[in-house]
Amino acid sequence: ALRPDWDLIMTIRQLVTSPSFQKLNIEWIASNQDDKKPYQALSLPAQLNVEADALASRIQRQPKSKQYHTVPLNPFCNTHLDIDSRTITAQYKSRIRRKQNYEPLRQYIARKNQWDESIMKTIDWKVHRQALQRKHSQRLQYCKLVHDIEPTNAYVHRMDPYRN
Repeated sequence: ALRPDWDLIMTIRQLVTSPSFQKLNIEWIASNQDDKKPYQALSLPAQLNVEADALASRIQRQPKSKQYHTVPLNPFCNTHLDIDSRTITAQYKSRIRRKQNYEPLRQYIARKNQWDESIMKTIDWKVHRQALQRKHSQRLQYCKLVHDIEPTNAYVHRMDPYRN
């Protein structure tokens, strides 16, 4: 199974073993040193760390629409997973499953409730998903309950009551 951020791990592994990397002097730099000292009083590595942290924070504060969602393929990895023009870096199985099941479930809900597309567009699906995720371990059962989908075990029992 692929681990989250495996592409970064592979890149680091390749870089660490490259001959040019052996010439580098690597040192750990404590973060947030600018909380205790003025920026100008910090060493150059500490100042660079502060600037890198500021850049990362700026990206995180951007609206999601402005963030980069597709990661370029790096030269040390032969593949990565994109779904709907977004690079997937973790939770591969659940993301693939969600993509596979989203549209059939949406169509089922519309058909079951006799809703047309205009009604479906009025539903805040993000809030719906968040409500289901609050009970993470039982989200499948909640989804079935909310959308009146018969539980699988009950269906099997009705078809074959003597089956364990």
